[in-house]
Amino acid sequence: MPVNITEEFVRQLMAQVDFLTKQNSSLTATVDSMNQTIAELNQTIRELKEQLNKNSKNSLILSILVDTFISKISLTMQPGPKIDSISGA
Repeated sequence: MPVNITEEFVRQLMAQVDFLTKQNSSLTATVDSMNQTIAELNQTIRELKEQLNKNSKNSLILSILVDTFISKISLTMQPGPKIDSISGA
């Protein structure tokens, strides 16, 4: 069975190839852009994790310091006179 390839058929194929080539270029650019965005987001995640770790450590240290400070104040402060005893004097 012979295949009849016409000039019109070849033009249609060439148009399809041209369309698919342009679409491929566009999709490649989109993928490249998405890869760049992913890289930037991964960097942001790393920075936020580092900040979170620092904040957690700082919060723990601050909590210990506050607890220590409050306990030392409680130990060194002498109880003052009661308000009732001042007004009755």
